Amino acid sequence: MIEIRRLGPDDWQILRTVRLAALSEAPYAFGSTYEREVAMTEADWRARRSTTFVGFDGTDPVGVAGAYTPADEPDVREVVGMWVQPGQRGGELADQLLTAVLAEVREDGVAAVRLWVSDANSHAAGFYRRYGFRPTGRRMPLRPGATVQADEYRLGLSRPR
Repeated sequence: MIEIRRLGPDDWQILRTVRLAALSEAPYAFGSTYEREVAMTEADWRARRSTTFVGFDGTDPVGVAGAYTPADEPDVREVVGMWVQPGQRGGELADQLLTAVLAEVREDGVAAVRLWVSDANSHAAGFYRRYGFRPTGRRMPLRPGATVQADEYRLGLSRPR
């Protein structure tokens, strides 16, 4: 059975483990690289600004997703770092992770949620569309210097009255 847990700063080693696994297994899907993050210090990991949820199969971290407030849009949350270990794909883990992130975001009362999906990840685009995310037409390089592009997707949220 998979358990979803919200990580805190003291869980930095868990975050490092699952994040490096994601970057190693699916480098086409992220705006960062394994080389960049393997060199990060404990202080760097503890200072990450995102709220992060990890899925555990027993004691093994097998998936991750997070959200943070982008500097350019303080009334929006950006979903980042979504990844599920290949052996867990096709099950409920991705749904559980995104549901946990969206529940946290909704508590913040923000107007919208955004995320970026690389051209090389059509499966992820379909997954996010199931949740109501829609492409905005905005594109950018996946990371500086990359030839792969990423599309922005948004989900509008109704605010509590």
